[in-house]
Amino acid sequence: MSSMPFLVKERRSTRSEEAYKAITHQLEHVLKLHGLRNFTLSASNGLVLAKAGHTEESEALAAYAPMLAKCLDRNTRNEVVEELGQVVPMGERDTVTVRSFFIEGERFYLGLVGHAGTLLDASLYRALTGIRRIFKQNA
Repeated sequence: MSSMPFLVKERRSTRSEEAYKAITHQLEHVLKLHGLRNFTLSASNGLVLAKAGHTEESEALAAYAPMLAKCLDRNTRNEVVEELGQVVPMGERDTVTVRSFFIEGERFYLGLVGHAGTLLDASLYRALTGIRRIFKQNA
C-alpha cells in the first residue's frame, strides 16, 4: 500500500485560514516528502515569514537569501554559501538553493537546504505553487 494517501490526508488535516501558518504547513509537508533539512520563506528585508526546520538555520537562510538569489557566477555564490556555512554548519552533502519571486509586486525568497541529488527544483516548484495558491485564497 502506498504511503502517499496518508501524506495527503495528514497535510490536509493541518490546514489553516491564516496565510503564514498555512504556508508553514505547506513547507513542512514538502520538507518531509522530499527529505529536506530546511525550507524558509522570507521577505525582501531578510526576515522569516514561514519555515520548516530549525529556527536559527531559517533566520540565517532568510538573511542570506537576497544575496544568494542575486549570485550569477559560481565563485561568488560559493563565497556566500561558505559565509553562510560559518553561521550555520552545513553537512558535506548539503546544498543551498534560493529562488526569488513576486506576488502582487512584493518580492519574496524561498530558500532550502537539502542533500545534493535530492529533488531540490521539484521541492521548490511544489512549495512555490502552494504558496501562490495560499496567498491567492487569502487575498
